[in-house]
Order: sequence, then C-alpha cells, then structure tokens
Amino acid sequence: MITNYFILSVNLEEIIRENVNYLTMSSVGKLKDWYLDLHEVKGLSSVQTIKARLKNILRILGADTTVNQLNKKLITQYRNTRKAEPSTRRKDQLVAVATVNKEITALKVMLNKALEDELIESNPIAKSKMEKEDNVRERVLTDEEFERLLNTSPEHLKPVFITAFFQPMRRREITGLTWDEVDLKSRPGFIRLANKRTKGGKSGRAIALHPRVRETLSRLPSRFKDGCVFLYEYMPGKHRPFDDFKHAFDTAKTKAKIEDFVFHDFRHCAITNLRKAGNDYSTIMKASGHKTMSMFFRYNMVDEEDIAGMKWKGEVEKSSEEIIEKLIAAGLDPEEVKKAFNQEKEKEEVNAVNLER
Repeated sequence: MITNYFILSVNLEEIIRENVNYLTMSSVGKLKDWYLDLHEVKGLSSVQTIKARLKNILRILGADTTVNQLNKKLITQYRNTRKAEPSTRRKDQLVAVATVNKEITALKVMLNKALEDELIESNPIAKSKMEKEDNVRERVLTDEEFERLLNTSPEHLKPVFITAFFQPMRRREITGLTWDEVDLKSRPGFIRLANKRTKGGKSGRAIALHPRVRETLSRLPSRFKDGCVFLYEYMPGKHRPFDDFKHAFDTAKTKAKIEDFVFHDFRHCAITNLRKAGNDYSTIMKASGHKTMSMFFRYNMVDEEDIAGMKWKGEVEKSSEEIIEKLIAAGLDPEEVKKAFNQEKEKEEVNAVNLER
C-alpha cells in the first residue's frame, strides 16, 4: 500500500512538473524569452538578427498566441501580412519573400529547440514549406563604376569599400574587423577570422589580402592602436567603430550615379573578380566561406566577357584535358569534383520539386 502510494506520488509530481512546463511555455512570447536567454543562442554571431526576426513574428501573430494555435493557415496569414509591408531596407519596395522565409524559419528553429527540451509536445509548423525565392542578384560593379563610387564616398568609408570590393567578406566581418585579425607582416598578408566571427560560427577563414587592400590597411592610423580597424571621427581627435552607414552609402551612390546596388553586392564583385583572375573554385570557396557549389554559383556572376571565351566543337576535348590537369595540380580528384557537382545538381532538382508541391 505504501509502495503504491509512493509510486502514485512520484507520478503525480512528474505530471505536475510537465504540465507546468507546457503551461508556462505555451505562448510564443514566453517561448521567445526562454529561447533568447539560452547560452548557446546568446553566443551566436547572428543573435541580433534572430531577435529582430522573432520580434516581427510576435508583432503580427501576438505574444499571447499559443503554440497549439499555430498552423499552416496562420503562417500563411503572417506571410501575406509581411509581404504587404514596406521594406525598411529598400526604398519604395515591399518586404522580400526571402526575408519572410527567414523569419518563419527562425520561429521553426525556436520551436524545434523547445520540442527538443520537452517544453512543448510538438512543432505544429515543422512541415510548413518555404515560399520559392527569386532573389538571385546579378549586380557586379565594373572597375570604372567602383572608382566613381569611391570618389564620391566619405573618407572613413573608402577603406571599407575597398576591402568589400576586393575581399570576399560579409559586411559585419568587415566593419567588425580588428587588428589582431589582420596580418600585414607576411606575404601577401592575411585576414584571419575565428569561427565566432563567421556566418554559422562553425569554422574560421583565412583570406589572402588583395594588394590594394594591403596598401589601404597599412596606411590607416588605427593600426597603431589595438581594436577596430575601421573607425569614424565623430569629434576632433576622437574615433569610434561604426556599422550603420546606409545614408552615407546611398548619398555616395546617388552622386556616382550608381543604381540597383546594395552593400552585399560587393561580395558578388569580389567573388566574380577572383574567378575571372583564374583562381580555382575550391580556393575561392575557402576564402568566401561558401560550403556548397549551388550557393557559390549565386555569387559568381557570368558576363559577356566570359561568354566571349566560350569553347567550340573541336576544342572541347583539349579543354577537358586542361581542366583535369588544373584540378590535379590543385590537389583535387577530378572524379570527386564531378561527383560533387552531380550531387549539388540532384539536390537542387529535389528542392525545386519540393517547392512546387
């Protein structure tokens, strides 16, 4: 009898504890507070972006919305509402499909973590499909356009733009660059980013310095101090790091008559120019941090100059032999490279089918 009472008591405590968890974490708002307080989330380089995405989710769905109320219909309503809102980043345009997809993905990731920690019973939107995105940008500045932009830019932004144009880096990797990440002593010089400074935070990168970037960095007065490479003089003799320069960037573009160009397009410029210079794909991908060929090709733009170098019948066999020789010289197995390309192609075809469903 006592044994049965003890077992019943333990089971009741377990039931009460589980019900308290489900009760306290039943609203999306409370889940968001719990999720953003996790040590592993706080340590992400993208934590501010995650906060912003979840903020939009709560603004539209409501913080008191329960997990059980989430369903495909509600997510569709959210998607339609967001796509009808004006973009805060692009003048006279609406919020992009890609932006909405990332916000919904942030919600799904949070719910998956709550499910993993047994705070909720299920993720009701786990199978929600992402809307097909048509956001591949093909804007690459010509050398002449870049020099025009540079001439109309404020002095403190010129080193930032030079670095962005020649180095395959992301904006925050550049604006957050510190002198302990820059090596000007070796040749050709390197930028070395620890894993916490890269997207995803899983692996670091070593990026060789373009000669013009090396020269630019070596002339910066901040090199005599520890801390950030790029500084803004907000008062005579006083400098501070900066990250938000949208207004100054837009003004410089207007003066230089540069249209349809965003800062992230600099990354397209750097990657495309590295490929045009004859660097092999694996080397560029190591420097840019791309993990898959499909994503790399989104940044590697092909123009008329490339098309002018098209091979013709009779040259193909010789061209294939040259490619194989270059792959072997680069330490790559031609069969493995071919296999990787085929796998990426199959992946893209599967994704395309899933999006159509």
